[in-house]
This record gives sequence, C-alpha cells and structure tokens, in this order.
Amino acid sequence: MSQELKTFTIDLKSLDQTIDSPILAGAGDVNGYVLRVVFTQKAGCQLTPGSKVYLNWMHQEQKIKGYNVLAKVADCPATFEIHWPKAMLREGTVLCRLEVVDDISISPSTNFSVHVLQNPTDGSDFVVTDDFSDFQQAVIDLTTIRDEMLSELEYQKKLFDNLAPDVDGVKADAAEALEKATKAEADSTEALEKVNEIIDAGLGKSYVQSVETLPGTSEAEQNVIYVNSADGKGYMFDGNGFTAIFDNVEVEPIVNALKESLEKQLETKISYDEAKELVASVGHITRQIVDELPPVDEASETVIYMVAKQNPDSADHQVYDEYVLVNGNFEKIGDNSVDISNLATKDELQEGVESAKNLARVKADDALQESKRYTEGYFQSKVNELKETVKDVKQEIVNEYLGDTGKDDDDNVVKMTDYVTEQIKHYMTINSWD
Repeated sequence: MSQELKTFTIDLKSLDQTIDSPILAGAGDVNGYVLRVVFTQKAGCQLTPGSKVYLNWMHQEQKIKGYNVLAKVADCPATFEIHWPKAMLREGTVLCRLEVVDDISISPSTNFSVHVLQNPTDGSDFVVTDDFSDFQQAVIDLTTIRDEMLSELEYQKKLFDNLAPDVDGVKADAAEALEKATKAEADSTEALEKVNEIIDAGLGKSYVQSVETLPGTSEAEQNVIYVNSADGKGYMFDGNGFTAIFDNVEVEPIVNALKESLEKQLETKISYDEAKELVASVGHITRQIVDELPPVDEASETVIYMVAKQNPDSADHQVYDEYVLVNGNFEKIGDNSVDISNLATKDELQEGVESAKNLARVKADDALQESKRYTEGYFQSKVNELKETVKDVKQEIVNEYLGDTGKDDDDNVVKMTDYVTEQIKHYMTINSWD
C-alpha cells in the first residue's frame, strides 16, 4: 500500500486556511494509518507550551462523533500525529476539523472531509484520549510528590553513606593514635630504664672517689672519677691511662646536681590514661555520657557531654541533651533525637492517593457532563439554524418557480424539489461546521 494512503500530512500555515479534501483514509488493517499536522508560520505562533491539538469529527453515515487528542512528536516545527480513531474508520464520509486548545481558548481550523474506503478488518484500538485532564493532573501531582520523597530519601542516604567513612576514619585515627601513644609509652619506659641503669651503674655508685694516690690500671674503673687529695685534681681512666679532667674544683656538688637534673629530665614515662588525654588534646571531638555536667575548670572544649533526659519523648531509646564548653560556659547544642513528625505515614500517603483519585473522578464526570451539554447545545443551535434556512430556501423557491402566476405544473414541482435538495446538501456540507 502506498505511503500516501498510510499517512496524510497537513502543512498548516494558519487555522483559517483551506484544507484539501476529501482525504482518503485506508481500510483493511487500521494499524499504521496516520494523520500528521505540521504547524508553521502563523499557525505555529498560536501554539503555547501547554497547547493541545484535537481532532473533532462526525461520521455522516454512522451518525457518530468523536473528539481525540493528537500526540506531539516534534518541537521544531511543532508536529502532531494521530492514528485515525477506530470508531471513525467505517466506510463513508467523515466531516472533520482541528482544534487548538489552551488554558483560555479553543481555536478551530476550517472544515475538511475524510473518505473512508471500507470498514477495517482489525479491531485494534490505538486511540489515546485526553478527556480526563484533571485526573491526569492528579496522577502527575502524586508522581511529583513521590519523586520528591524518593529524592529526599536518596539525599539522606548519601549523607549517611558519606558519614560512615568519616566515623570509620575517626575510629582508625583514634586506634592509630592509641597505638602510637602505647609505643611512645613503651619507648619512654625503655629509655628511662636505660638511663636509670647508666645512673645506677655509673654516677649512682661512688662515681666520685677521693684517693691519696691513683689506683693501678688493673684496678681502675672507667665510670669513676678519682679525685687525688694530694693535688686536688680529678682523673678518669679511659682504659689505657688516667686523664686529668679538672683542677682544684669541688666536683662532687656539680656531679650530684647533674644527676638530679638528669633524673628530672628523664621522667618522661606516661600512663595509658595520660596517652588518651594527649590524643584527645590535639583537637579530636569526642563524646562522653555523664550523669551531670562537670565543673567548668575540669571540662574540655573538645568533648561533647551527653546528659540523659529525665522524661524522654521516645520510649524506644534513651535521649541525651548535648553540651559543649564555649568560652568558659556550657552551651546546649541539641540532642540525639530524630524528628519524624513531618513525615507522612504509609496510611496517610494511601489516604492521599485515594482522595486524589476521588477528586479526579469527580472532575472527570463534571468535564464529561459539561462536554455533553456544550455538544448538545451546539448541534441543537445548528438544527434550528438549518430549519430557518430551509424555510428561507422554500420561500425563495416559491418566488422563483411559482411567483405570482400560480404555476403548479409537474415540471416546476420537480425543479423545485431538486433545488431544495441541492441547497440543503450544500448547507450541511459547507456551513454546518463554521
């Protein structure tokens, strides 16, 4: 089958242009037969972002009518398509027009006719209508709320996921700091023990001896200062011989002072608790559960003090008020509870959905009834107008064929009947849809 029978394109430059007709609609398999409308120039300028395009049609032989929306398939130029409606594709002639509908107006095109070659053999219904716009809007609103909720839940999940590595990092840093502190404690202990051994072995054991004569090399000790009372000099043995290190100086008070200084400087051993305090003092924020706030002079600015609430709102878990020390005073920064009062429950969401559905049904029924009232009133006015026109035409015929002569022969009667028939057909085809 040729493409012309499958798709008919209307290049619509303005809504009042004449649309070539009749348009041939194929028959047989109804799937694939398409009406395409391309809006250009003036017609394109009349479209707004919310405009919809409808096919308004009436089947002359079947005496049925329809109102179907076209789907937008392109933006530039604005292009809309519709598969010929199933109910319309019955052999005969269909009177049609396009209508551009927005929030404030309905703008119709000129009328055109569609000639359906034969009844379809496939009953597939591919018509998508847009008659229940209020219901669709309610569904869109619910979908929007759902998407916003999912977005917020996703955001909260990302915050939690981002917080988890931070917590793990703090744990790792604390573990590493504790390990280093423990090692420092062990190293300082070992160093102090070695210094004490040196002091005990050397300066701590008769490190100064007063002798009248220096001992022999086999008896001398390298860690002893020998003060010769005969000349007042101090000597030390280096393994080979004696070397004078001072002359006429009171050495013992100096050495004792040196020992005392060394002992004070080497008292660097720290306990496990002291190591934890040292780690906490470098700026890490820690939490501490207390029965009551400590005295200000004993509190730390790097600790969040958590005091249990006496009457917590939640019975599921204990809630704590949180305080920090700021400029010498405790400031309450909040608590560890989570406020979920503004979150909708599952029942509330379901109730909202049902309410929206009911509202959509009411709106849809109202719109349908209004459409029926409009359509019935419209066609009734056309019927009345047609009656008046027939009456006028009848009078014209009487004046034209009978006049004042009173002619009533059969030939004039036949001519009058043919003329009336043609005038009525002409009016129904051309004027009834203006």
